[in-house]
Amino acid sequence: MLITALHHAGLATLTHTPSPMGFLNDILGRPANERPFLLLVVGYPDADAQVLSPGRLLSTRHVRPFLAALR
Repeated sequence: MLITALHHAGLATLTHTPSPMGFLNDILGRPANERPFLLLVVGYPDADAQVLSPGRLLSTRHVRPFLAALR
């Protein structure tokens, strides 16, 4: 329901479920008892935004710089 509500609000979403997710605890400085299971990136799409083809998946190397910038 959250993703549907975000889309209705005009926002674009990207879900990412890398395995393992331990790198996220390191990047964000979170304790070991917290276990992330999903990254949900939300924002307004650029006018020239394009959707990736289903066969082209992102790896953690694509997401890691983005998360590091949030610290």
